[in-house]
Amino acid sequence: MTYRSRAGGPLKTHKKQGIKNGGRGKLHHPPPPSAQADPSSSSSSAHPALSSPSDEAILASLRTALSSTLSSPDFRSTIQRIKALLYDSKWLEVFTDPELLEAYAGRWVPSRALCFRELMVHLPEVREMMLGKQREEADSDDSDGEEEEEDQDEEEEEEQGDLRVVSLGGGAGSELAAVASLLAYRKSSKGKEKACEWVGADIGKWGDVLAKIGTAAQGDFDLDSLTVNYVEGNLLSAGSQLLSRIFSPTSATSSTSSPAPTLYTLLFTLTELLSQSPSSTISLLRFLTSQSPPGTLLLVADSASDIASFSLGSERKWPTMTVIDLVMLRMLAGTEGPAWELVRSEDSRWYRLGEGVGADWPVKLENTRYWYRLFRRI
Repeated sequence: MTYRSRAGGPLKTHKKQGIKNGGRGKLHHPPPPSAQADPSSSSSSAHPALSSPSDEAILASLRTALSSTLSSPDFRSTIQRIKALLYDSKWLEVFTDPELLEAYAGRWVPSRALCFRELMVHLPEVREMMLGKQREEADSDDSDGEEEEEDQDEEEEEEQGDLRVVSLGGGAGSELAAVASLLAYRKSSKGKEKACEWVGADIGKWGDVLAKIGTAAQGDFDLDSLTVNYVEGNLLSAGSQLLSRIFSPTSATSSTSSPAPTLYTLLFTLTELLSQSPSSTISLLRFLTSQSPPGTLLLVADSASDIASFSLGSERKWPTMTVIDLVMLRMLAGTEGPAWELVRSEDSRWYRLGEGVGADWPVKLENTRYWYRLFRRI
């Protein structure tokens, strides 16, 4: 998880909007609360998975997990210290300092977790992988045909095996909290759990923070089948042994006859990886491709309010979302054709907190404007 989209730190003054070579272009600020929501949000806004558990229940679980830090009298001053370091692009000084990690999580994880849940529910392919096939409420009559169809859907889900979610750059725990909330809804709506292994891979000693978030979610949402694992390491300089730990399923999720359906997430992390090394980032994605069976999903998202641009072996600069399109759809293609297909995408999407949500959080939680791409392995 990176700082690219996070508000905080001294405000920058831009004389001219637009993307500069090698720089980032500030686009626009969120509209006032009275502004009409994006039409793109309407398709998932009414889905029950966004209200059970409620936003406040998710925040309450995070408050339980991070209570000692959130209640600390030094919390706000620590956040200001983190913002100053991030403003100066000293990311490693933040993410490798164990004393700062939980404060960082307390500031940025809550709104991110709610945003990521909304995005996963918004995307039918991800929603079906996480929640299974859901019957529409309007078609919920107990007819024989519907019962047979439901039984067939359940059999197909059983054949798919357990779930596996790998969050690259997910050390802070936003993705974990989002996944846990979806598993909680699945259990409440279907009356049963499906084993899920969540793997976070990031630089920094996030293990303790993730253990707290995972334990709180398992207790608050009664999740017995959620397994939480964390792999610490630099994704861009990781050796084959470390990468194998990230991308290879454990015995818990590989014991079924069929491979575990896998969702990879790269959320608010891609820009930072490309900033450090475009070539190493491409190598990472190439290795991911080699480890992904057909049907694997890759969800990429990053800030749409602070867009960077990069070159790919030429003088021309490309915005981040164009870079990932070029890499996934062209550069990773083999002799038999593309390795991935682009399933869904948006260049600008808002997540807005509900009225009053997080009002009692120790620091202000913020809305997010982002872009996303959903790829599927062919």
